[in-house]
Amino acid sequence: PQLKWLNMQMYALLRPMPVNPHAVSIIGCDRATKQDTELVRLLSENGFALHDINNCQSYAAFQQIAESALHLSYIPAARAAAAETAKRFGAKHLHLPASFAYDEITENYRQLCAALGIAMPDFSADISAAEAALDAAYAEIGDMEIAIDFTAVTQPFSLAKLLCAHHFNV
Repeated sequence: PQLKWLNMQMYALLRPMPVNPHAVSIIGCDRATKQDTELVRLLSENGFALHDINNCQSYAAFQQIAESALHLSYIPAARAAAAETAKRFGAKHLHLPASFAYDEITENYRQLCAALGIAMPDFSADISAAEAALDAAYAEIGDMEIAIDFTAVTQPFSLAKLLCAHHFNV
C-alpha cells in the first residue's frame, strides 16, 4: 500500500501537455530500464520515445512523461498510478505483468504491439540466447543451492519455476 501511494503521489506532479503518439512511458518502476532490452529495441526501431522516471535528469524531463500516448506498468504497486496517469492525460494504460515465462512475455509483447499498431517481432533469437545463458549458468554452478530474494525480483515464483525447469536447485 505505501508503494502504491508513493507512485500515485509522484505522478500526480505531472502537468498536462499535448499527447505525442510516438511516446511511451513506464510508470512506477524503481529500477531504470536497461537500454539493451528487447523493449527499448522494439520501441526505438519503430520510432517511439521511451520515458522512464529513472532516466530523468531534470524536472523538465520528468514532465515529458505526461506526453506519452501509452503508459505501461508491470509491477502491481504501479498499476493504479499508471491507470490514473493515463486517464488524466487522455492516454492508454497497459499493464504487462513481469514474468520469466516465455509464453507470458510473448503475450505481453503481442498486447504492446497491438496497442502501438506495430508488427510483432520474432523473439526466437532472444529466447535461444536466454536458453543458452541458462545452460551456461547451470554448467557453471551445477547443483549449488539457490535462494531467491523476493525483494530482488518482482515475480520470484516465476523465476523459481524457470530455474527449476532448467534443473537448478532452488
